[in-house]
Amino acid sequence: MLKSTLICLSIIIASTSAVSARDLTIKIDRELLETKSGPQKVMNRIDNKVRKYCLSGGSRSLQQRAQEEACVDEMTQKVLRKVNHPALSRLS
Repeated sequence: MLKSTLICLSIIIASTSAVSARDLTIKIDRELLETKSGPQKVMNRIDNKVRKYCLSGGSRSLQQRAQEEACVDEMTQKVLRKVNHPALSRLS
């Protein structure tokens, strides 16, 4: 029986006021990264989790939208650096 190796990333980001912090946890199956379609599935998971983490939902001003997209970009890069897998680096 094959055992699946999971990577569980937890990134703590302090808010701009540095008063509180939030966790972003993403579970990634390391073996999935070695399959043909796996890296894209993992990138989709990362994108979905990061967007849920960064986006506030509802009606937002242009400034809020820009801040949320900057958060998505920054957090995605942090996750990719932490995973450090060439297949994901090629997709970003």
